[in-house]
Amino acid sequence: MIFQYTLDLLLSGRKTQTCRIAKPSEKAIRTSDGTIEAVTLNGRDKYRVGKTYAVQPSRNESAVARIKLLGLEHKKVSEIAMKEAQAEGYANREEFFEVWRTIHGEKNANAEVWVLKFELVPAG
Repeated sequence: MIFQYTLDLLLSGRKTQTCRIAKPSEKAIRTSDGTIEAVTLNGRDKYRVGKTYAVQPSRNESAVARIKLLGLEHKKVSEIAMKEAQAEGYANREEFFEVWRTIHGEKNANAEVWVLKFELVPAG
């Protein structure tokens, strides 16, 4: 998983959540209680709770860490609350949205997103 703009926040332990723009062809796989356990694309897992993922600074670069996915949600990025902005590594919602617009542009200010909650996995 690429964390080009927020790698320092992740490696410092301040970032424990990330929002990824949901594509129309991606589907949520839910448990019997409605909790999202995976997101699929063309029938294959893209994100799955419990799975670990390599953390890359940018495309085609070697992994510098691993994260374990703890939870998934689906919402509009504009619905991100203060607690979630802090889990993204920012002091408040305004700071989160300022960075979001810088990375994704104003046209994605109300995008549907997958909210991925994770923890750093110890090396070894």
